[in-house]
Amino acid sequence: MTGAILRLFISIAIITFMMGCVSAETHETPWKIIRQPEAEKHFNDVWFADDPNGWTVARSGIIMCTHDGGATWKSQRSGTRLDLNSVQFIDKNKGWIAGEDGIILHTEDGGNQWIPQASGTMQQLKSLYFIAENIGWVVGGDSGMGIILHTDDGGKSWYKQSPPQNNYELQAVHFLNAQKGWAVGVFGTILHTDDGGITWQVQDSKTNSSLFDVHFANERNGWVVGVFGTILYTDDGGASWKQQGALTTNHLDAVYFLDAKNGWISGWEGTVLRTINGGKTWMFQPGFTSSNLVGIFFASDKQGWVVGTNDSIYNTNDGGATWQSQWNMGNRTLRDVSFINTSEGWAVGNSGTIAHTTDGGKKWQMQNSNTYNDLHNVHFVSATDGWAVGDQAIILHTDNGGKTWVSQTGGMLNPNGTIGQSGEICYDGYNHFYGVHFVNSKEGWVVGFNGMVFHTTDGGETWEKQNIDMQHPLLTVYFINSQEGWTAGREGSIFHTTDSGKTWNRQNSPATEPILSLYFVDQKRGWAVGFGDVLHTQNGGEEWKIQRNATKDALWSIYFANARTGWAVGVNGVIIHTTDGGKTWENQSSNTENWLYAINSPNGKDLWAVGLDGIVLRK
Repeated sequence: MTGAILRLFISIAIITFMMGCVSAETHETPWKIIRQPEAEKHFNDVWFADDPNGWTVARSGIIMCTHDGGATWKSQRSGTRLDLNSVQFIDKNKGWIAGEDGIILHTEDGGNQWIPQASGTMQQLKSLYFIAENIGWVVGGDSGMGIILHTDDGGKSWYKQSPPQNNYELQAVHFLNAQKGWAVGVFGTILHTDDGGITWQVQDSKTNSSLFDVHFANERNGWVVGVFGTILYTDDGGASWKQQGALTTNHLDAVYFLDAKNGWISGWEGTVLRTINGGKTWMFQPGFTSSNLVGIFFASDKQGWVVGTNDSIYNTNDGGATWQSQWNMGNRTLRDVSFINTSEGWAVGNSGTIAHTTDGGKKWQMQNSNTYNDLHNVHFVSATDGWAVGDQAIILHTDNGGKTWVSQTGGMLNPNGTIGQSGEICYDGYNHFYGVHFVNSKEGWVVGFNGMVFHTTDGGETWEKQNIDMQHPLLTVYFINSQEGWTAGREGSIFHTTDSGKTWNRQNSPATEPILSLYFVDQKRGWAVGFGDVLHTQNGGEEWKIQRNATKDALWSIYFANARTGWAVGVNGVIIHTTDGGKTWENQSSNTENWLYAINSPNGKDLWAVGLDGIVLRK
């Protein structure tokens, strides 16, 4: 009897233990999407009533407003899905918007409520301008015909004005007062009125190029911009127009002058031009985006904004010498992520994206990378010191948590020991860095094109090239300490060093496809992933073996919390997990099919994954 009872108790204990294991596995924290991909916004115009209060409009009925100078932007309900092309406010409360299918919207309360106004047309409305709360004009057109609308009661009623014969589609309008105004459009059209639009006269632009915007500083001095870098200037109110400069062949979409001397132009492929002498000379502003910048506004000679395609809202507070993004990531793909604790982390990605979070990834603030090249890898060793690498051999460093990022590529050492420039290390058209790893705030490595490895011992102020028997790109690098590390890349290549990279030795790898990520928990045990394979070593890489895993999809990134517990992420939202060092792998649900490019954890318990279209997951 006693033996039977004992066996019963043992059986109950075993069952209880097994149920506990199952329960623990069942209740393991799931992956949650904490940042959904956003629809990409293409902004068309921007206007500020004063320094804090501004609005921008976009395709698909999008209206965004700010009450802190652009530090934060919030959406307003437009009540439409039509494209919105132009916005203007005469104070922080009263404003108008014009757009597709003849839509005109009006607000009396800063945009809390937008009310449609009857325009009497279904034509495309491209531009509006008000000189007082009652008096304004709207221009546009389609199908080869232009339209001009006028109101003298704040838009309660709009009526057509009659431009001259052969009027083509109009793109922009600008008025100095209730009498004098100009409108421009396709085929070099410039129209002028001296009587508030009762009559319009054609002015000779001496061009057949389409013209997109017009701005006058006073009754005599005005500028028009258009396709293929067209800049026209008049100093006699438009009686004669002259070409001004030929700095670019990019389309120029917007022009804004504060006075007869100080002006700015924005256009395609991130073009921003500035003049301080009325356009006698135009200067390119530093490149900060590749997006088309179609709207511009300056509140002073220092403070200005440009907006455009691909979620572009940029602000300058030094007249355009530098520009900072004021929009979030939008749907920019994130390539890598680095967290230093459960709250603070950084993500990098396409078009120079660097984003920072202090709440565990729920909200992200863009940081100014001063580049629009894609960034592939980021590594932080503290709350202040971090590095990011990417296309065009770019290496960026911050020592203040990303408030400022500085290029370090200029510190590359040539073979003769002299400091070179970034162009001197670019041996082909694919001069990209893909991996960066630092063991402390001073010593680190970057890897990339043509088997390039560079090493620094002064925090990146100077970089020395290391020799490695590889002519193909190296895609990842990982160091366990200042002496021992690994790098890997194309064709399954893996290299190992025990002397900080002075010598690199090729290791035998069973992989033939690119290796995209490496992770070691100590000097012996490590893993590598790439196109469908998980590789594992228990002897520092002297021998690598393929582990069976739960997917044949490409895996982009791998992380291990300890020698037994690890995760890998990859295409189509795949996440695989092991609790036995990789002997077995199981799929975990990501609730997304977006590709996941990186996984990271600061402590082995809290994990983040990032990927296509800016998606962020947390576990």
